[in-house]
Amino acid sequence: IYDEEINMFKYCVTAGVAFLTASAMCLPGGYLTDWIGRRWGLLLLNLSFAVGWLLIALFPLSLTALYIGRGISGMGLGLATSVGATYTAEIASDSLRSVLVMFTPVMLSFGLILVYLWAFLYQNSWTEVSYFAFGLSMIPVSLGMLLPESPLWLLNRGRAEDALQALQRLRGTSTPEQIRKELDNFSSIVKDKKQTVSWFSTFNHLKRPQAFKPLLIMNVYYFLIHCSGVSIVVVFAVDFARDAGIRAVAYHVALAISLTRIFATFLTIWACNRYGRRKPA
Repeated sequence: IYDEEINMFKYCVTAGVAFLTASAMCLPGGYLTDWIGRRWGLLLLNLSFAVGWLLIALFPLSLTALYIGRGISGMGLGLATSVGATYTAEIASDSLRSVLVMFTPVMLSFGLILVYLWAFLYQNSWTEVSYFAFGLSMIPVSLGMLLPESPLWLLNRGRAEDALQALQRLRGTSTPEQIRKELDNFSSIVKDKKQTVSWFSTFNHLKRPQAFKPLLIMNVYYFLIHCSGVSIVVVFAVDFARDAGIRAVAYHVALAISLTRIFATFLTIWACNRYGRRKPA
């Protein structure tokens, strides 16, 4: 019994260390990408995933390497919560912004399906699964080199010419007048931000009801969501199925859960576009 408890503890630590480092990286991740740029932030988070999985693949029998690899991957997960949405919101046109931002959880669920499927095919060797996940992580690293930097971030750094070139790449079919008009709008946003945003003014803004009330509501909302066990089900889906006595199709159950998440996400996107954000929430 003692050995089983030790193994269960190690199992839980392996699953939880990624969420721990992700939580620790969420807040500094925003300031980090303000410093190095949105594009490099995306590359950094995908490199974190790649390094984490590669470490697990190279040292499959090392518990320390497993913990470190999971921790590094978790740092990338923490960065992904801010960098991806920020970059998408800053480069997308008004008509596509909400859809593209909300498409992020769809791809997260799709990634879970791929990993569960690969784990089902290679149940006796996680080395192949780790190499597969490493290969998936390197695809956005390679494609990310082709991405332009956020025009809004470039303008905030005083690089107007680079911002114009980045916006031209992003709006290839738009006319020069439309691009110039959008760039002028970005410039106005940056100008207002420089006049009002600083460490001191940020804390002053958080004291206002229109700032701290939605912040408090959303934090409590997400806290309750995670307390409901969503993350636990995702991590231990296969084990839950086995403990329920359906060992033969445990991975099928995990895949079905991931497919349900994708369906629910598409349903949420449709509901938000039709009824607004508040009612579906």
